[in-house]
Amino acid sequence: MLVPLYNTPIKFLDEMIFSVTGQTYKNLELCLADGSDDAHSEVGERVRELQKADPRIVYKKLEKNMGISEN
Repeated sequence: MLVPLYNTPIKFLDEMIFSVTGQTYKNLELCLADGSDDAHSEVGERVRELQKADPRIVYKKLEKNMGISEN
């Protein structure tokens, strides 16, 4: 599953990640493409924290935000 992120509130980020990783299907990969600006570095920090607990989470910080379709 591929999910683009942009300045995502942590509450909604957590809800989305826990919803996906809590599924009964265990053979999944959650790929998160983060186009957040520098003022929202907590998005990447939170994902990297959750990534330590679940290796199915893959995180990529994008160099710039190019919109939901291109991210």
